[in-house]
Amino acid sequence: RNMLERTPQAGYISCCEAIRDADFTLQASKISVPVLCLAGEYDGSTPPVLVQEMASNIPNAQYELISGAAHLPCIECPEHYAKLVSNFIDKI
Repeated sequence: RNMLERTPQAGYISCCEAIRDADFTLQASKISVPVLCLAGEYDGSTPPVLVQEMASNIPNAQYELISGAAHLPCIECPEHYAKLVSNFIDKI
């Protein structure tokens, strides 16, 4: 909350517009390094189905759903998030 409250409105709006207009679907298929795609179960900004679709476009990507989290699982469920990232790093 503190982070969002300190973000200038114009900067936030511009970032949202840039993200809204970006489509990296074709580029995703060219990623050649291991990728971990994490989604929060209740994320309305980046819904799990969208993250799962992105993961399916990346060769050898791993998709994980974080139950009970929304858009910021690293803050909402830090222990679970850290475990998923650590396990991924250990595997690669």
